[in-house]
Amino acid sequence: MLDSTHETRILVNASTLIVGGGVQIGKSFVEYASRLDDAANLAFLFAVSEAIYHELAGELQNDPRVKVFHSSPARILGGHKSRSRLKKLEQQFQPDIVYTLGLPSYTRFRKPEVGRYTNPWEIFPTPLAWSLLPFKDRITVFLRTQYRLFWAGRANFFETQTEAAKIGIMQRLGVPEERINVLPNSPNPLFLAEGIQAAKAPQNDQITIFCLAAAFRHKNLVMIPDIAACLNKRFPNGGVRFILTLTPDDPISIEIDEKSKRLGVSDMVQNVGPLRLSQCSDWYQKADIVFLPTLLEVFSVTYLEAMAMGRPIITSDLDFARSICGDAAVFYDPLSPPAAAEAIMSVIDDPDLRDALVKRGLRQLATFPSTEEKHRLVCEWLRLIAAQKR
Repeated sequence: MLDSTHETRILVNASTLIVGGGVQIGKSFVEYASRLDDAANLAFLFAVSEAIYHELAGELQNDPRVKVFHSSPARILGGHKSRSRLKKLEQQFQPDIVYTLGLPSYTRFRKPEVGRYTNPWEIFPTPLAWSLLPFKDRITVFLRTQYRLFWAGRANFFETQTEAAKIGIMQRLGVPEERINVLPNSPNPLFLAEGIQAAKAPQNDQITIFCLAAAFRHKNLVMIPDIAACLNKRFPNGGVRFILTLTPDDPISIEIDEKSKRLGVSDMVQNVGPLRLSQCSDWYQKADIVFLPTLLEVFSVTYLEAMAMGRPIITSDLDFARSICGDAAVFYDPLSPPAAAEAIMSVIDDPDLRDALVKRGLRQLATFPSTEEKHRLVCEWLRLIAAQKR
């Protein structure tokens, strides 16, 4: 019988989350767990990346339970100090378990490690995503994947977001089914608090298409200039504007910029740089359409955020996208710029379709747990694992 009165001590390791949706996940969990009172019988110590730290409110930044890491443990050489520091925190805090929000942790913990594992290249890499990689990048990605799989396999329990990902983890790492917990993603409460915005009727003088994604090759963002070139035939004066959120000096960002210039669509492709959470909300409100050309995902929370903000979604016609969006998106052939342009035009030209997508999005969003519910389920699972290990 489990002892519900025993305090469970959890070292939350969010030090490897430095870009993209993982930063939001880390911020959200730290905020939730830090608010739990003594009645929860849970004690936390938070190891967070610099990216997460800067998203936290001032009172949490000054919370002695929050330890900021300025270098990711993922760095083979530069991360040595961070890995050593994680082990030192474990020794000092003496947790029952370690909860790593961005597996792998690259650290040999003494206590059982529970890892949130969501990297599609390792869990279920697809031929389509591999086909778009330059040969030299295929070698790099393959070697990095094998290295990450080695470290991920050292975790004792796994959290992931879909049944397909669960099967992938079982196959790739040989993990028993009972050691994997499937918990769907949820939008950050900020987007729900903003309230559903009515789908706007795009104006012919300026149509804003929001493409919220980090600079990963499988996001297929390099196709956007080609799509813009197709749309330029309909909007020769640059009436359509794609908003990207990439680090300006990233190779993918440079490639997109060079291609945009070559195709004569630079005025249609604007990179506003990486965004903080509040800035994401601002751009959702400015957007007429949310566009995700991604080729490989476990679960993109951008879909749920767009639904919460009442924005029509256009995305790749792939299984992972359909499993999340249901009928709340317009899908297109993921390798066809003309098909993507046609899908965009269908949403621009048809107000009934826009309204229908928003309503379907609300229904689809209601099938996913709230952030509070998801974090509550995670904490209960962590408590159960800790009790079993005791």
